[in-house]
Amino acid sequence: MILNLMGLDGMYTPGIHARHIILTNPTNNSKVHLIGCSHVDAQSSKDVQTVGQKFLTGPDAAVALELCPERTECVHPETDRYVYPKSFWDTPFMHPFFWYNFWVEYNSCLLGGSHGSEQKMGAEIAKTCGAPIYLIDSDISTTEAGIKKAAGSGEMAGTMAKSLLTVTSRKEAISRICGKELLAEAEEFKAEGEQVHLTPDPWTDLHISTGRDIIRRTQNAAMTYEMNSKKLDLPDALLNDRDYTLAHNAFRLSLQHKTTLIVLGALHINGIVKLFGKTNEKEYLNKGGPATIPKYHGPVGTKCTSVHTKIGKEYFAGLFTPLPDKNIFGSDDILTKAKVVGGTVYGGMVLGCTHSWRRMRKGGFRFFGRSVCTLITVGIPLGGLYGMKTLYDHGRRCQLETCRYDLKEGNIKSYAKIE
Repeated sequence: MILNLMGLDGMYTPGIHARHIILTNPTNNSKVHLIGCSHVDAQSSKDVQTVGQKFLTGPDAAVALELCPERTECVHPETDRYVYPKSFWDTPFMHPFFWYNFWVEYNSCLLGGSHGSEQKMGAEIAKTCGAPIYLIDSDISTTEAGIKKAAGSGEMAGTMAKSLLTVTSRKEAISRICGKELLAEAEEFKAEGEQVHLTPDPWTDLHISTGRDIIRRTQNAAMTYEMNSKKLDLPDALLNDRDYTLAHNAFRLSLQHKTTLIVLGALHINGIVKLFGKTNEKEYLNKGGPATIPKYHGPVGTKCTSVHTKIGKEYFAGLFTPLPDKNIFGSDDILTKAKVVGGTVYGGMVLGCTHSWRRMRKGGFRFFGRSVCTLITVGIPLGGLYGMKTLYDHGRRCQLETCRYDLKEGNIKSYAKIE
């Protein structure tokens, strides 16, 4: 990943790899090491480990994580990854947060990591050298409130529209950065993968490693494009306000520690470099920053090892209950209620279609009217369910094959099968 920091103020120098930037506080010559990460890429954990082992020498240093006290589960997770239930119908697929978490697990498998593993690595390095661990991000409740406000004002809709309009330019940028050869290689692998995935045979190590290499190079190109864009189409609460909080806390820590290692998402680097040493306490507090930077004193590392199972009912209930205002299902019978709600909605659509056919028997344009009604009430829902199931089945197969591979290769310590 090549970071374009031209024109940004601040005393910074390139680090030992492309995702590493070193900031200097001119008042005391202390160093702040920023490590830009992809939250699901195994390479990010290796980057954190490399920088930490080279620059963190003892308890006079500090490690700062892009977390808040409400989001520390990735530092001490139950397991590194999850393999979702074999049957699509055994999942709460109507819950929107189900698909978000499924997407996160799927991307972790594609890139060989686990969600937040780079944060866990940062904490492990801190424990090894006796350095304190700081949580320097905005509280998740503040961020969620800002996102909700943006959604209510229509900002989110505008952001999504802009993102859709820039898809073509993003693809062109990837082509310019990595060359047309990468896109051609990706298309060739995709065609080969479609044939491999149709068979029940286990995926080969070469197939998984080759696919990951292509995906990682493509993702790095896309990330480079996003980071070098003049403006990212994201709500302020999700990016700009958090950049301000992170930069303010980074400077505060540089006044207390000779060396500070900060582990964070790569999209925050430009904002922190630009704002480092230029924030003020009043605006920081107005943006929801904590008055005192909280520390993490809990355990570090994955709890379980090897392969184990987890009851789906417990897993999905625990996944959604931390956000009760967004939870449309009860924690005790989440799967049952999901099926009841889905069956009720779909049954209502079918009954509505049948009723419409009966009423249109004596009207004009009967065939056209019935066809449109059938399409809306039956065809589209069935097509949507088929699409979701196809996506789920492919993602679940990817989870299973890559978890086996990564456990064997030592990339992860454990994974859980949800049953």
